Amino acid sequence: MTDVRNWVVTLAEGDDAAAVASSLETAGFRIDQRLAEIGVITGRSTAEVAERARALPGIVDVAPEDVVDIGPPDAPTTW
Repeated sequence: MTDVRNWVVTLAEGDDAAAVASSLETAGFRIDQRLAEIGVITGRSTAEVAERARALPGIVDVAPEDVVDIGPPDAPTTW
């Protein structure tokens, strides 16, 4: 069974986010958000696809998206 997880892709400054997103999709990456203003694309894929994505033109980094849970408001402990 393949392990699909969420990833954050950091784009090179000045690169065309739409072109990079197209390359990611061709490589098997499922795009969730294109945040061109800050040079980030988020999406889902396997670790193998993420590793291949690191070598695509216009990509600086591909990092796993971590979930941070600080608990409900008024909780005595947040970490």
